[in-house]
Amino acid sequence: MATLSLKLLEQIPFFWGFTAEQLTMLLNKEDDLFATFSPDQSLCREGENDGTLFVVLRGSAKVVSDAAPNTILAELEDGAVLGEMALLAQRPRNAHVIATSELTAFRINEATIRSLDTALQLKIVHELAHVLIKRHDETRDALIKQKQINATLVHALREAKLGD
Repeated sequence: MATLSLKLLEQIPFFWGFTAEQLTMLLNKEDDLFATFSPDQSLCREGENDGTLFVVLRGSAKVVSDAAPNTILAELEDGAVLGEMALLAQRPRNAHVIATSELTAFRINEATIRSLDTALQLKIVHELAHVLIKRHDETRDALIKQKQINATLVHALREAKLGD
């Protein structure tokens, strides 16, 4: 089982920067680091404050929020990382994450991370920093695109009004 788990983690981008030894140290923890979810089962709920980080190993999920109940904010697939803000900032979750297929995830909480050696703790935080930087860049790009669309629409509306 440990060999199978190691091979599974090695396929996921979040773990690519870890050595085989570091992954083995993670897998040797007594905590249950893997969770399986059925379709329509929640991985986490908006407002919860459990501080668990998930990395989707197999399957898919959707992200939804009470603030926009009829909108899927994101669709998550293999390799997706979620819960980094809950883990790092001890903040309540800002969305619901619901499995849309059979889903297997690696999960780790603050207590488990604190039980790891310092080098491995730093490696996890380093990888989470990369996740956050990528999210920041994606959000910035989406905001720029939206502002360009808005400017085009405002221009078109002004042109239409002037044409009347």
